[in-house]
Parts: sequence; structure tokens; C-alpha cells
Amino acid sequence: LMKNVVESYSSYPIIKEIIKQVTKDGEKLNIKDLVGSSFALIGAAVRNTTREFNHLFILPDKEQAAYFANDLEELFDEVEEDYTKKEVMFYPSTNKKPYSYDSTENANIILRLETLNRINNGEHLMVVTYPEAIAEKVVSKKLLENNSTTIKKGDEVITSGMDNIFFEGLKV
Repeated sequence: LMKNVVESYSSYPIIKEIIKQVTKDGEKLNIKDLVGSSFALIGAAVRNTTREFNHLFILPDKEQAAYFANDLEELFDEVEEDYTKKEVMFYPSTNKKPYSYDSTENANIILRLETLNRINNGEHLMVVTYPEAIAEKVVSKKLLENNSTTIKKGDEVITSGMDNIFFEGLKV
């Protein structure tokens, strides 16, 4: 049902004008003064007709970004979908506190790496984030490629002193 709403909304003249703006090389668009989920509906309509590149949505704070990402997931029926198959990617901060190296949140690190890895692999996504998250430094594309390993079900994994590693719910 929601996909039908997005489809019909995509044909509105204002959406076509927005699409014309965002598809220009190097163009950025700042939309403000919208109410409720209308921003997500516009974002979904634009994404619906321009899937050949990534869309980055930067919201003022973590809470607004999370609500916006949830609205997009609802519009694209991705709420229950496996994160590795979603087009809507929430890119959070690691919640790393200065001088407290053990305070990072591993779930957030995984979300960040999954987003970067999928973009690196050429997938076209909708990335939703906020200033604190994009201000954090990340590893370079080359370093990420050089230090990534793909493990599939049935592969033999040899660990050295890493008894608490989990892969898709299976203890190694």
C-alpha cells in the first residue's frame, strides 16, 4: 500500500522539480519547514525515480535521523527486512567518548561498516545520518578492502584467542 502512495506522489510537479535539482552534477538541496513525515515522503518519491545514485539525508540530530529512517523504511516496506538487503541505511555515530576507549557501541560500528561496505560494493542506497555521525573519521576505502574477509556458512574459521566472536549467531 505504501509503495502505491510513493508511486503516485512521485508524479507531482514539485517532486519532478526536486528531482531535476538533485540530479544536476554536484547539486545539493536543502529542504526545510516540512511537517511530520512529509520530508520522508518527498525523499521516498525522489528515491523512487532516481535509483542510479546514493542519497544522503543529514538530519539535525540522532533522534530526528532515526525517526526519518524509520519513516523511509515504512514507505519502502523494509521494517522487517534483513539489514543487509535494505536500501535505507541508518549511519549512526559510534558513541565513542573522548579518553574512554571501551565506550564504543559495537552495534553502531557494525551499522557504519555495513553501510560503507555496501556503498563500496557499488550499491545505491539511502543513507540517513546526523552531523555527529558523519564528523567521525572512518578508515579509507583501500584499508577497509585490505582488512575485510568474507565468511560464508560452512567455511572453516581459525581463531587465535578470540573465543567470543559471533558470526550470524554461530559461536566460533
